[in-house]
Amino acid sequence: MSITLSEADRQALTFLTQGPDTPGTVVDETILAAHFVYLDLVDRGLASKEIGDDGPVYSINEAGIAALSAPVPN
Repeated sequence: MSITLSEADRQALTFLTQGPDTPGTVVDETILAAHFVYLDLVDRGLASKEIGDDGPVYSINEAGIAALSAPVPN
């Protein structure tokens, strides 16, 4: 099964390769957008979500790494 990644998907997954992210409490549009992008990646099976002390913690998983490593179609 081929997974198509948008530029936002690629940027978020690349960021998560550096370690988990906890966007925190939604106080502006950028944090809300981060949660939406991460939740979409979780729904598509490319990232995982756990609940930490400061809210959701998002991490890339093996499927996300594979999708990020796949060749980009022209």
